[in-house]
Amino acid sequence: MCKQLKPAIVFLMETRARESTIKKLKKRLHFENVFYIEPRGLSGGLCLLWNEIYNVDIYFWCENHIKTRIDDRKGKIWECNFIYGNPCFGRRKEQWRAITRNNSNRGEPQVFIGDFNDILSQEEKIGLHPKPQSQVREFRQFVDMNYLMDLDIKGGRFTGFGNPRNGVITREKIDRALVNWEWRALYPQASLKALPAISSDHRPLILNMNQIQRKEKNFKFEAFWTDHEECENIVRKGWEKEDIQGRQLLKENAKWSIGNGARVSIWKDNWITGRSKPLNSNSTNDFRVKDLIVEGEGWDRRKIESNFPQEICKEILSTPISVMNKEDILYWPWREDGNYSIKTGYYAARRTEQSDNHRNPSTSEDKREIWREVWRMEVPQKIRMFLWKACQDILPVGSNLYKRKIASDPKCQICLKSPETVEHALLLCDWARATWFGAEGQWTPTVKTVTSIGNWIVECIKKLRAGGGENQERGISKLGFLMWEIWKTRNNKMFQQQEVNPRGTICRAKILEAIYWKLADTQQPNKKEGNHSKTNLVKWRPPPSNWLKANVDAAFRKETGTGAIAVVIRDYKGRIILGFSGKIQTKSSIAAEAQAIRNGNRLAHAVTKAAEADTLRANWSINPPEDIQNIIRKEMHQ
Repeated sequence: MCKQLKPAIVFLMETRARESTIKKLKKRLHFENVFYIEPRGLSGGLCLLWNEIYNVDIYFWCENHIKTRIDDRKGKIWECNFIYGNPCFGRRKEQWRAITRNNSNRGEPQVFIGDFNDILSQEEKIGLHPKPQSQVREFRQFVDMNYLMDLDIKGGRFTGFGNPRNGVITREKIDRALVNWEWRALYPQASLKALPAISSDHRPLILNMNQIQRKEKNFKFEAFWTDHEECENIVRKGWEKEDIQGRQLLKENAKWSIGNGARVSIWKDNWITGRSKPLNSNSTNDFRVKDLIVEGEGWDRRKIESNFPQEICKEILSTPISVMNKEDILYWPWREDGNYSIKTGYYAARRTEQSDNHRNPSTSEDKREIWREVWRMEVPQKIRMFLWKACQDILPVGSNLYKRKIASDPKCQICLKSPETVEHALLLCDWARATWFGAEGQWTPTVKTVTSIGNWIVECIKKLRAGGGENQERGISKLGFLMWEIWKTRNNKMFQQQEVNPRGTICRAKILEAIYWKLADTQQPNKKEGNHSKTNLVKWRPPPSNWLKANVDAAFRKETGTGAIAVVIRDYKGRIILGFSGKIQTKSSIAAEAQAIRNGNRLAHAVTKAAEADTLRANWSINPPEDIQNIIRKEMHQ
């Protein structure tokens, strides 16, 4: 297996081998490094082998656990826990609790992989006797407390096999890889595969970080085509056609970065931050953006407010401009450096085509907003994970199972009317709509209002926040609890033939919500105390001797789109040398901070050599958010 697949890291359990045997194995398998834990008597023993493709730092180990930090030498660092669950349940329970208690890196990318000797549900075992429910519950609690999810295994459902009893072979899924969302975001193409069991009662697992994709055959121009008399005309027409489409694509999607505003039309060109299209491409007026600028000062607020609606005024005033009277620059907004590429051009063309077909694809900004709202929701972690899966359209509903050729019919098995999409199962099925309407929020999802479940959730949250009130977050959490109970009721109907009952579903959601908030309220003082102690650690750090340091800060009010920025310059003794403050019009708190840094840079450019923002969000040099790309681009050109 190692000869054929050439893995970079190999983890072995129950080796029952001493040092001499392990060293021979390392040499035989051609690995450069090895770490092993010797067995106790005739059982146990762990072994980890790896090559220099990865930098593996082992910083904790015991007889059932090896904890490492892995660097792939390409800028990605993550924690990998190699696990062997103790065969004795009492010790295994203590093992799970000890790992949970000592896991201080939950916010970092993490993997737990190995033989856990436990299952997550009774469906993961076939045999004479089911797994004791207490053991299943303990393992599920371990997974939930560490914010982990089970990586799907390709190649078979079960990984471990027991000796036959009364003619029945026990099959279990006890080998697995558990990962958190941070690691999944780091390796979105990762896959887990189970190979056939050879000379063992366990199937080896292969964790592949980068999914191997089949290469499509390249187009080849056949030389004999040139013998055809129409060949030249066909090629010429093809290039001319593509050239026309390409020019139109650039015209529709390129964007202007405003300098002096002389080259940019107010109505016909795409230049306003936050807008993807011109104000009016069919306008006959040819007024220029320079007409809205006071040279050397910035936007002419009075002229803008007297000629444009309030919403457009906010957008124009939040668009950064150059105060150095530079020329306007046309850039490609689909790349961070502003340069056009075929790949991003193709993406822009696909997005335009989908929009023309009246589809509603999720942009990256939409996904970021959905991500923020789902993971800010005050609900248990498993419900957040469920909501995110629903927004990603990866729940096992009828239409998805039909696409994967698992189900023979995509139709909803409850109403027997429409294909069961995620939106239909959770929002649009007759009984689900009755549940939403009968709930406290009296939501009324319809085919016209539900374009995607993620956008619908975000819109509901916005309406709840706009309504005000003291318990906004609790009102938002009702949305998550009810959607979770609708999904559970749907599953009970599908697999246990229990009739759907909107009123019962609403009651169960309320009970679950009450239990959650009761537990949350008892833990709230500890959270506040922990946050307070963390805040006290933030201190001003003086620059080196004979240096000056510029500190900047920004505030932003979302309701009005206004903000304020401040800059202060101190020497190494903390004495204030210079300061500045002012009001701005902007789109977000991140953009406000970027403008604060920009002004701090201008004020301190000639005399300072250090700059510090009051938040870690200022680290945007590699992947700046869309709100501030234009601001950073202007600062680099000045």
